[in-house]
Amino acid sequence: MSRGPPSPRLWHLSACLWLALWVCLAAPQLAFASKFPNRRAANACSLRSLDTNDLLDRNCQVVSNHGERASDGGGVLNMSFGEANCTVELTNCVPGVCYSIVDKTYELVQDEVPRKQPSSFFSSVSFEGAKDVSHTPKGIAFRSEGSRVVLTYSTHTCSDFYWYHGKEKRQLCNRPYAAVREIDAGAPYSLPCA
Repeated sequence: MSRGPPSPRLWHLSACLWLALWVCLAAPQLAFASKFPNRRAANACSLRSLDTNDLLDRNCQVVSNHGERASDGGGVLNMSFGEANCTVELTNCVPGVCYSIVDKTYELVQDEVPRKQPSSFFSSVSFEGAKDVSHTPKGIAFRSEGSRVVLTYSTHTCSDFYWYHGKEKRQLCNRPYAAVREIDAGAPYSLPCA
């Protein structure tokens, strides 16, 4: 007795079972892939100004929408890769004081290839109401001209960042990165103004 071709109903049932099996196996990988930044590598801005009227505590300060990680000498702010043209208004700054934002990524191993931009987490920065601005791989320093300073910044995309730090074994693109210290002035690790 020879068997003929499978019935359309049996073929349909078999195809549905294979599809269900594929969905069960592929769903975790698809869910994980959706956690990565979008293809344009653009993310919402992480930093916002600290709203306080306390002139003695935390003046001229920012906080991160992604929180911070405790560290020796102050908090380290979590930021996202690929932030573009973000603007933060710093308030209660003391005129003439040199403030700095220390870049914690300076501690990472950097490739020995010379590049145009500093290898800091920030790809570009500009200020209104500040002078003597310095942007190096170690971070940013500025001298406030008044009580209000406006910082406009962009951060490197994940791809660009790890282009500078290609020796890092774990390249974490899918979550905020502990990138910079809180703004400080006069700390032992503060950066000098230009």
